[in-house]
Amino acid sequence: MTVLSADIGTSSLKAALINEDGLPLAQSRIPFYLYGTSHASTEWLSAFFQAVEKMRSSCCARSIPFTPDAVCISGNGPTVVSDDGTTLLWKEAISVESSVQTPSLFLPRIAFFKEQHFLSYRISKHLFSGPEFLLWQLTGRAVTILPEERFTPAYWTEADAFCSEQKIDTSKFPPFVTPGTFLGGLHCSIKSCPQDLVDLPVFAGSPDFVAALVGTNTLQEGCLCDRAGSSEGINLCTNKALSHPLIRTLPSVIPGLWNASVLLPDTGSRFSAYHQLVERTQGHTVSHADIVHTLLSDDTKDTCITDKAVLSQGKALIQDISNQIVQAVTTLTEEAQKAGSALPHALAVTGGQASNAEWNAYKSKLTGLELHVPLCTDAELIGDAIFAFCGIKTFKNIREAAQKLCKRKDA
Repeated sequence: MTVLSADIGTSSLKAALINEDGLPLAQSRIPFYLYGTSHASTEWLSAFFQAVEKMRSSCCARSIPFTPDAVCISGNGPTVVSDDGTTLLWKEAISVESSVQTPSLFLPRIAFFKEQHFLSYRISKHLFSGPEFLLWQLTGRAVTILPEERFTPAYWTEADAFCSEQKIDTSKFPPFVTPGTFLGGLHCSIKSCPQDLVDLPVFAGSPDFVAALVGTNTLQEGCLCDRAGSSEGINLCTNKALSHPLIRTLPSVIPGLWNASVLLPDTGSRFSAYHQLVERTQGHTVSHADIVHTLLSDDTKDTCITDKAVLSQGKALIQDISNQIVQAVTTLTEEAQKAGSALPHALAVTGGQASNAEWNAYKSKLTGLELHVPLCTDAELIGDAIFAFCGIKTFKNIREAAQKLCKRKDA
């Protein structure tokens, strides 16, 4: 059996065909062009079917059957999307005046959405987060994916919504469902839907960070995961909720456990900006791997950066990012120790940064932890497959499925 997994990122849609052994038989990434606009979500549906066709072609070229048994979708949050596709992405700043005093991650953003896009808010029957909007387009069923019951305050309660200064209409919030819930078959009314995928079962995924933690099997006390792309989140699974100014604690998808995370908001994006600077000053393209190698090397002759000022700037950037990573791991370890929770002994890495072996080795040396790189570095896609296989009843629960599907490159 295979699952067609897809994850809605900020700037692209990633997809993979995953079998029940956790092997990605085909993968695809489709860039977005509207992600900086209020219409970002309007290209997600077409991107999904473009990814499907790219993977179909890849499978055909290798004589691998492209016959998925299910679809599962995760994505970024707390993005807010209305019925007409008006979008407030998770990373967009909201004004202090619009902030609602609440533990909810969503209500302040919904209040700001109401202010900025009042007409869309007023005429929309539903308000979605990222993956739920695409799932609604594919199946016609409106839901909100709640990873686990303890997440409710981080989403919303009717009391919080009513007491907010914006008096948010909770009837616009679709009902909660859990990851792995069957939502229906792919709509035959979608023009771009291939005929052989009509009525293919579709299952609820989760917010992307939850899918990544599931896809790296960060589901036991003491497991540590570095989810590193444009931003970076270092996550520790604990048996108690940790409290520290640098730590955001949310429930684990596993009842009784918690996820303590330290967010490094711009490590990847800062390096991307530096990469562009290097190429401008060098006057030609330079690979990401070559830049990393130069910045980590003490050999001044072995360099792809000839401008001394730019090289010095890069060395300083690496030092700053290194300090942030060490501080994050140290803070999580110290707070776990104080709470009597298990300490990390290894670090799973996932996301775009996980593809660079030299950077991974440097992180291992930096933290003193053994590094585990998943076979599918976009671990959200493995998490989606786990949810779907649980929905199909191939596995009894998330933990059992994760033990089977979460494989490492270094194993």
